[in-house]
Amino acid sequence: WWRPRRRARLAPHDRALRRFHYTEALDAALNGGRAEVVAAVLEEIGRRGGLRSALAGRDDTTLAPVLKFIVRHVSQPRHTQQLLGVLARVLDIYGGSVGASPSVDGALRQIRERVAAQLRLQDELSKLSGVAA
Repeated sequence: WWRPRRRARLAPHDRALRRFHYTEALDAALNGGRAEVVAAVLEEIGRRGGLRSALAGRDDTTLAPVLKFIVRHVSQPRHTQQLLGVLARVLDIYGGSVGASPSVDGALRQIRERVAAQLRLQDELSKLSGVAA
């Protein structure tokens, strides 16, 4: 009994990564909605040195999902370091056009607030650990 082997069907972001289409891969992962998948795609794109090309050439509507993801997940410890690196790259690319789009400015404000809250929390925890010791 011989049956032809079925090829594993790749997810859209995996197909795009295989073709080195980093922008398409990032957009497909963001549309998928799972934070672990987006983090893995960002890590793979970064490992390949394609983060700049994945983020460049976006307008405010195509940059919004990236910033929205950062807003939602930057305060989660397992994603914080990676997403701050992505945010730094976004600011490198689009820093000169800050103020041009209310949606982008609002997202950047939310990110700043979340990071500040995280820093305050870390400061409080370090004070508590000093008291407990």
